[in-house]
Amino acid sequence: MAADELITVHMTGRNVGYENFWGATETQIIDYEIIGNNGTTLVTSKVSDSTTKKLEYRQHDPTLSSFTGGHIIIVNSDMVSKYTYSYPYYLRNGSFDLSKQNTPTLQRLVVPKFLDLTNHWAKDSIEKLYSIGVFDDSSVKFMPGEIMTRYDFTIGVLKAVDTRVTESTTKKTSTKSIFKDVSAKDKGYMYIESAVNQGIINGFTAELFKPDDPLTRAQAAAVLVRALGMEGRAPASAYSKFADDRSIPAWARNSAYVANELGIIHGDANRRFNAQQHLTRAEASAMLQRFVDFLEDDLQKNYRDDVLNLN
Repeated sequence: MAADELITVHMTGRNVGYENFWGATETQIIDYEIIGNNGTTLVTSKVSDSTTKKLEYRQHDPTLSSFTGGHIIIVNSDMVSKYTYSYPYYLRNGSFDLSKQNTPTLQRLVVPKFLDLTNHWAKDSIEKLYSIGVFDDSSVKFMPGEIMTRYDFTIGVLKAVDTRVTESTTKKTSTKSIFKDVSAKDKGYMYIESAVNQGIINGFTAELFKPDDPLTRAQAAAVLVRALGMEGRAPASAYSKFADDRSIPAWARNSAYVANELGIIHGDANRRFNAQQHLTRAEASAMLQRFVDFLEDDLQKNYRDDVLNLN
């Protein structure tokens, strides 16, 4: 390069990302146009900095402890970057990747014990949800066969999405409830109000939420997918893989499709969705656990794949 050569650099960029209790990712995308005597070089830089939390159950050594084991939250952080370049003057094009993994940190959680969950098929899911505070009542029985209510499920979903935000929100006090059948003094009221304001769930009417009503599978699918902000992911005229797709209400059909594609909701042995079937507390807990698993693992992977590999 000549000493008096003028190099002009044009830069455009943006930051994109997400944050919830299970992790945060921020990606900086910068496009460079470098103009010199030998032509124009184009470079795109995509750098993604992420923090993730993962829940893991670890068994204690029986010879050292009377406890069977416990959950721990593993916090990982890493950075990955992708660079692509085009140098037409020398007919050169290419790309390369860089990454850095930091040492994880551990946080041990308490595993609750319920008298009615011994050998129950949903025991692990329920204990996991209690360990991370998605459910937090102090009863010695979970009652897995009882019906899951709209109230309990809504609170559980909001806690799973972002425990930090909702915990700080609950410290605020509302003077008047938006619903006649949910008191503003109720300990879970702010979760309900937040869910309604965010469009995650609706009341039955403008004045009634019906908190103790049973939760249907169609309602659960809609709430979970809306909480992820993915209700628009279903393709036009989407038909799910469920044998009873036509019986799914129009307002829940896209959510049922997306929830099934994400692995959060499955059909029965006959591949039926059973939209109007009421969920038991055990069945709803299994759904919530798969929802949490998606937040832990797949959300970050899907996000990074979409952003870093975007052309």
